Amino acid sequence: MRKRSSRFGRLDRRSGLLQRFFARAANNTSGAVAVEFGFIIPVLAFMVIAVADIGMGVYRKMQVENAAQAGVEYAIVHV
Repeated sequence: MRKRSSRFGRLDRRSGLLQRFFARAANNTSGAVAVEFGFIIPVLAFMVIAVADIGMGVYRKMQVENAAQAGVEYAIVHV
């Protein structure tokens, strides 16, 4: 007697392949560090740029304050 092939026999084999693929993928962490690094680098770069930008803003504010103070001192002495 001949064995009747199931209509879903091919899907059964594919699901087994998918299960093995995902099991291997779950155990393989060789690229995890690279992915995490890729997620973290933009955040760290943004933080460095933000700190530098705030520092430059504070420096410019101090320059304006010092220039205003020098102008007032000049006006007091020469007027």
